[in-house]
Amino acid sequence: MKNKIFNNYVKKYDLKIVELMRKFHHTYRVVEFCEEIAKEENMNEKEIFLAKTIGLLHDIGRFEQFTQYKTFIDHNSIDHGDVAYEILVKDNFIYEFVETEEEALIVLKAVKNHNKKEIIGEYTDKELIFINLIRDADKLDIIKEQYNQIKSENICLNNELFDSIYSEKLMDNKLVVNDVGGIFRALSFIFDLNYKYSFKFILNKKIIENKINLLETYVSNVHLEELNKLKKFLFNYIEKRITNVR
Repeated sequence: MKNKIFNNYVKKYDLKIVELMRKFHHTYRVVEFCEEIAKEENMNEKEIFLAKTIGLLHDIGRFEQFTQYKTFIDHNSIDHGDVAYEILVKDNFIYEFVETEEEALIVLKAVKNHNKKEIIGEYTDKELIFINLIRDADKLDIIKEQYNQIKSENICLNNELFDSIYSEKLMDNKLVVNDVGGIFRALSFIFDLNYKYSFKFILNKKIIENKINLLETYVSNVHLEELNKLKKFLFNYIEKRITNVR
């Protein structure tokens, strides 16, 4: 993995800015998740290297995005997956990280699709393996590191949030108007996971319990029976998926 090349690219930006340094650290945590998933899937050394390279490059567009727009919100600025793709394509920068055209295509398609609500474009079965891998790795770091506190006051639950979870789909960003919406969106990540490692991680790290405990503690109109129902629904979903994924 070509860490030095990536680090030299990132140094063009002001890493004293807290938000950019957080993205730098996020990148390397995602690299670790990519490696763990790849090993769990019994990938060979070249495939593990490729998975880690995708993790290294998946958010390379974030630094330009924040520098230009002072936000990481794509719909208020630019799609950071598309920007990453453009950065890697320009002057064949991608070949600083990989050697073959096949590897380049896998990385480019995975980076472009890592943040999309639904995967776009055409892809081979092998490309899809790596697209899904980075989508999982990115979400695992976000769900672990973010939405672990509620700062807003006088927050209430609403049926729209519950309905979104029960639809078993990735929640629309438009519903994330406060910390509670962020917690529900993080929980909805479960419905877009693909690998057994990812579901086991959610269980082992008690992600569901921790997020719902936050809601029980800080939300003013919370009804414990509603959250218990939600918790049971999510656990049942994970149990079902673990038995079905390869």
